[in-house]
Amino acid sequence: MANKHFSLGYLIACILLSVLGSSASGQEKVPATTEEARSAYENADAELNTVYHQCIEPDHTTVQAISALQQSQRIWVQYRDLNAAAYQTGQSSRKVTKDQYYYYAATVITKSRIQELRTLFLND
Repeated sequence: MANKHFSLGYLIACILLSVLGSSASGQEKVPATTEEARSAYENADAELNTVYHQCIEPDHTTVQAISALQQSQRIWVQYRDLNAAAYQTGQSSRKVTKDQYYYYAATVITKSRIQELRTLFLND
């Protein structure tokens, strides 16, 4: 069972590294400092919190959908953190540290989640 989780985690990390490592036009670059990267992440996280709370407003959806979204959000936070760590250890060190690479990856993943929630739950 542990090998299945490792294999899936490894596959997800490889895909993430491929996406984050690409230099597609218009894609943000890794900030030069940890402070800049942390600030960008904190801004994205604040936006995510706003969007998430809009998605779980009782007037907006059903109790069942709210419960399911709350559960998926808890799992998504783990996904974000593990993938940011995977990207960081591939870029700067073999030890997980919350440096500019970690925060850059967390920001990219968070922005993707914001768009996902808007598209699926807010019809944006």
